[in-house]
Parts: sequence; C-alpha cells; structure tokens
Amino acid sequence: MWTSTPALLATIPIGWALYVRTARLSQHFTLWEMIQSDVGGVQWPSPIIVGRLRRLTETVLEPWRRLVGPLRVTSGYRTWRTNTRIPGSSSTSVHPLGLGVDVVPLTKSIPEAAKVLEESTLPYDQIILYSGHIHVGLKSWGTPRRQVIDKRG
Repeated sequence: MWTSTPALLATIPIGWALYVRTARLSQHFTLWEMIQSDVGGVQWPSPIIVGRLRRLTETVLEPWRRLVGPLRVTSGYRTWRTNTRIPGSSSTSVHPLGLGVDVVPLTKSIPEAAKVLEESTLPYDQIILYSGHIHVGLKSWGTPRRQVIDKRG
C-alpha cells in the first residue's frame, strides 16, 4: 500500500494525481474524498483498495444517500499506519482495507440516518454511531453481521 509521505508525493505521476482528484467512485462520491484523512493527509490506495471503495459507495453509500439525503465523508480509506495514530481506532478496523467510511448526514440527525440504514436491506456489516459521525463497514466476504453499536456519550 502507498503512504502519504512528502517524498512519495513528489514521485506520484501528474496523470495519476489528476485522476485521483477527478475520479468518481459513484454518482455522488469521489475517490479524492474517500482517501483524505485529517490525521494522515492523503492516503494513496492500491487499485484493489479503489475497487473496494467503489463497492462501498455503490452498494451502501449511494442507496443510503437516496434515503437520507447528502452525506459528508469525514474519513474513508486509511493506511494501517495512519489508522494506529487515530485515538480509539480499532486494530480490526476495516478502513485500511477500503471497506470502512465515516460520514455525517447533512439533512438528518445521526440517530435518524443510522436507523434508516439499519432498517434497510443494504449490505452493511457494521454501523457504529459516534457523537459526531456514523461509521459504516462492509465485510470483505461472507454474510454481513448487520451489527449496530452506539458509542455516543
């Protein structure tokens, strides 16, 4: 996997950088917003990770967005190294696999948006409610657990 060190950024071909800035994973979600991190900057994914992010946006985020309105991505893909620097992050996090995303619903409350997803038939594996965002995770294979965890307050 690629990381976001300044030396590496200098070696990224301009064509790839332009692609990453403009590529759409689905109608309303871009690759760029899915690889940003407040902690680690831009997280450069492998093509396999890009495919997983596309699956996440097409199978869960877009259909959920149709039900609850716009969603702002606060964190998508993270390298393992970046993930360990985030307070409270799990060693079993699916963010480094390209299967996890943290979002803020823009037109519904966190509990309302999470309830809509929970009651849907969308193939999420895990929903975790935090005070400032909702984490949604997919399973890489097998039957999703459809687990809902509330970590607010």
